[in-house]
Amino acid sequence: MTSESSSEGDNKIIRAVRATQPMHLTFEVEAYKELVELYERFEYESIISTQFYAGGHLWALVIYPKGKGIRDHISLYVKLFDKIRGDKCVHASFKFFVLNNETEKYITIQDARTRSFNAGHCEWGISKAISAKDFFDKSNGLLVNNSCTFGVEVYVMDRTLIRNSRLSMMEKQTY
Repeated sequence: MTSESSSEGDNKIIRAVRATQPMHLTFEVEAYKELVELYERFEYESIISTQFYAGGHLWALVIYPKGKGIRDHISLYVKLFDKIRGDKCVHASFKFFVLNNETEKYITIQDARTRSFNAGHCEWGISKAISAKDFFDKSNGLLVNNSCTFGVEVYVMDRTLIRNSRLSMMEKQTY
């Protein structure tokens, strides 16, 4: 598996390739171009997947086909649908997937940081997930016959389950 890192602002983005499909959600979009045109006509900015459970919480993949805050990329985000009250947070990391239909392998795109989802910020993601140029380039195998497949994995960090341990070496005792 090859891997590369880049930065998006203060975020370290890790890109790799793997053969196994996403654990939490695979979302196939058929008639992609027509769907995007329809969404634009009704002034929708994003496509939201079916909801799924991960780490005991309800999530969805959010695709911004025209980018979120940037026009020349497809942005991928994950949204928490649970009601979070007060100062409570759900700490999670996530990994996005795009299927290369030619190789039948997934391009993975991951923000290296754990994010805090709360009442004021229930959506996190990567605005420069895939350049529009690369996505529409037929030789890359991402959009084939006007269909594409995205995916996501979400890993919730339950801080109450963290265990600390220590290993130390003792000097040999003589009796």
